[in-house]
Order: sequence, then structure tokens, then C-alpha cells
Amino acid sequence: MSLREIEGRSGVTRSTISRIERGLRRPRCSVLGWLAWGLDAENVTPLTRQLAEAAGDSLIAESRWSQRTHARHAERAEIFAAVLKARRVDDDDQDPDPAA
Repeated sequence: MSLREIEGRSGVTRSTISRIERGLRRPRCSVLGWLAWGLDAENVTPLTRQLAEAAGDSLIAESRWSQRTHARHAERAEIFAAVLKARRVDDDDQDPDPAA
């Protein structure tokens, strides 16, 4: 998966992802949660724990601004998840062989 795809799915910018990967930025747990959600929306909690363990002491505390921003992201994520779910239902409802 490319940085652009992860950015689109998680809401975390490519520059932030790249800086975290290169050790130029210390992540917040919430950012790791959004990355986990973008990577695998079905298994967010275990993946977030794995990312937090990998980050170790480099994790930093959440700020009030960060909490408000992530609350807005959560609203968008819920909408995105609903759209994905609707697409899956639509895909399941389509007949794979229209000639049958």
C-alpha cells in the first residue's frame, strides 16, 4: 500500500507518515490508531497496540487540540466506514454472471 493510499484511508498526511517512519517525528497514540484504521479497519485495536509497542518510548501525550482534531476525524471515519460497508453490500448484491 502506498503512502497516498494510507493517507486517503487514515486521514494522516503522507508527510507525517514519512516522518514517523524515518524517526523524524514522534507519534501520538491517536495517530497510530488512525494509521491502524487506514491499514485494517477490521482490526484497529490489535494493530494500534502493535504499532504503539513498536514506537515504544517515542510515543508522546495527546494535546487538547489533538483530541478535538481527532474527534472530527472520527466523524469522517464513521462516514467512510459506512460508505465502505454500503459498497460491500452493493458488490454482494450484484449478479456476477448477468447472462445466467
